This record gives sequence, C-alpha cells and structure tokens, in this order.
Amino acid sequence: MTAGCVSRAGAGGLTVLCVLGAGCLGVSVLYASATVPMVLVLAFLTGLAEPLRASAIQRMAADTARARAASMANACDMVFMLIALPLSARFWSRRS
Repeated sequence: MTAGCVSRAGAGGLTVLCVLGAGCLGVSVLYASATVPMVLVLAFLTGLAEPLRASAIQRMAADTARARAASMANACDMVFMLIALPLSARFWSRRS
C-alpha cells in the first residue's frame, strides 16, 4: 500500500478489519473445518492492520512521543498474544 492510500483509510479501515476479524473468528468457532483457512485470513488481516495503525500513530502522536506510542502499541500486541495463545490452546484441546 502507498502512504497516501493508508492515510486515507484511517479509522474506518481499522474498523472494517476488526469486523472482518470477528467474522473469521465466528466462522472458525462454528465450523471446525474452516479453522485453517480462517487462520490464514486473520494473518493477512493483521498484515493489513499494522500499516494502518502505524499511520494513525504518526498522525495522532506528537513528534516527541511517536516512538513511545509505537512501542506501547507493540507492547499491547505482545501482552494480548501472551494471553490469547495459551487460552486458545486450552479451548481447542477441550474441543477435540
């Protein structure tokens, strides 16, 4: 994506990606056979969301706080993954 395209998408683009991700989660919970394709789609959506979030941080944060804002966003991602991955493994082990 070009920088102009990313900056025009803004919060609306992030909202659409969030709704698509929630839909993928719902499909994978309802249909176990669709889990692997939904994981691939979610990985693709994550790749699309990162530049959108980076451009939003660039627009919203002050010049002196951009690095801290980006680091905080990355730390939040890591904490979420640290919690979500073991929970998902526990959920899937009970389901099988």
